[in-house]
Amino acid sequence: MRKVGVHSDDVRGCRGREASEEREHARFAPFALELTRRPAAEALAMPMLGAPPAQASATLATRYTALLAIAQAYASEENVQILRRLVAAAAATPGARVIAGFSLELGRPYLVVEAREGVEVLRGLVLVPGSDRDDRGFDAGAADLPLRLGQALFQRPRTLTVHGSQVVQP
Repeated sequence: MRKVGVHSDDVRGCRGREASEEREHARFAPFALELTRRPAAEALAMPMLGAPPAQASATLATRYTALLAIAQAYASEENVQILRRLVAAAAATPGARVIAGFSLELGRPYLVVEAREGVEVLRGLVLVPGSDRDDRGFDAGAADLPLRLGQALFQRPRTLTVHGSQVVQP
């Protein structure tokens, strides 16, 4: 019998197998998530953000946390219905976006979830498959941020979040 549509088994892959870029592209393509090929730390750090605002937005934090929870659920279960819900939630959330990527140095795919309000930005990275280790958060603006993010990624946290402000180009 031929399957019709997108099914969890088609895109989940087998846990324990090494991820391949082609398989990961097939995982995210049905959801209009173009797979970017760049180091995970770079995907989280770029475009560069300035220091976070002195007064953080509670509404932005709430919107970001909701999107991040869906991304974490997807990373944990690798269920296409959850991925579909994440893409729809990001589309319905003002200033939000989701990017899929593949990190050659980690040999794994990841999702970047971003939410913006004014110049304030919250950007998080979730490795797929997920982890049960502690989340890590960083303030943007430090010159060594990409290095610190790279070091943190090799500890396989559940998520990494960067809080900052959009840098306005002159």
